[in-house]
Amino acid sequence: MMSRSSSVSLLEIEPDLASVLSDEQRAEARRFLLPVAAVDKGGDVAGLLEESSAFGAIVLEGMLVQVLQIGEDPTLRLIGPGSFMPLADAPPAMPVVGVRLFVPVATRLVLLGEPLLIAARRWPWIVSSLHTRMLEHSQRLATQLAICQLPRVEDRLMALMWLLAESWGRVTSAGIRLPLSLSHEVLGGLVGARRPTVTLALSKLAEQGSLIRHEDEWLILEPPAAPLSTEPTAPQLLLTGRSSSAWAARDPVEPQHELDMFIEQLTQAREAFARDRQRTLELTEEARTLRRQARQLRTEPGHES
Repeated sequence: MMSRSSSVSLLEIEPDLASVLSDEQRAEARRFLLPVAAVDKGGDVAGLLEESSAFGAIVLEGMLVQVLQIGEDPTLRLIGPGSFMPLADAPPAMPVVGVRLFVPVATRLVLLGEPLLIAARRWPWIVSSLHTRMLEHSQRLATQLAICQLPRVEDRLMALMWLLAESWGRVTSAGIRLPLSLSHEVLGGLVGARRPTVTLALSKLAEQGSLIRHEDEWLILEPPAAPLSTEPTAPQLLLTGRSSSAWAARDPVEPQHELDMFIEQLTQAREAFARDRQRTLELTEEARTLRRQARQLRTEPGHES
């Protein structure tokens, strides 16, 4: 499922680092190699931590798919070449019930572990480069979040295609070729829409000549939407600073502990409601039985009303 198959030069991964190094340092950094792990389709990316003690990775070739489960609806993210991917387990946010990484195609990952920490001691600018990659990682996530907020699903799909084209797009004489086999269900997980809605939106885009699917790839024919304004306006938000509240506890309590207490109380209230409802149903059924028995007694021969 995974093999430590090769290595890659530090400067090949971080070419911008060369601009801040002397000629001698540049030559040394070029000879400094980082391990590369080849992961087969369906491989266990989380196993990289146990086998290599890596704290993160950079996708060299291929693709990773991150699935975040909130309720019944999964949200998908495609992670392509050049993207920084932290591998260390982190506690998910409160609404998220599960986070998984999948490998849809054979992928090569540059492992970031002890060798990179050694290199950072020699060339501290590596830390700045990693911060830049993490910011790019966060920016792409924020962009996908903004795409999911667009009112029209057609606009979401076109914006998503251009976002994916940054990593996998190929310029052709006909348009931008996107060699990704994306089902309607997967596209729905990427833009926050249900599969039937995605199917209808793709039909409209094909009719107007904006996006065409051919076999297992896509052809983008419409340019990115021009922004209506180059400077977004700041939303008017207010954080209330009340010293007391009807919802606040009398004694100071840690926020997480208070939330856990609230969830426990809510669970107990739901269980009590369920018990009361079941008892009500039982009493209702007993009342119906008594009424049937009373009607039978009234209809029996010799019964005096």
